[in-house]
Amino acid sequence: MLQLYRQMTPQQKAARIFDLNLAARALSAARIHREHPNLSPREV
Repeated sequence: MLQLYRQMTPQQKAARIFDLNLAARALSAARIHREHPNLSPREV
């Protein structure tokens, strides 16, 4: 896996970071929604 990351261009690395950030935010929002179902999407 490290070899694959080493072969990526800076743009590919940035895109990967962006995608991972979106996934982390979605997981976090899902957990917050599960723990606080009465919150609006904006509050989550």
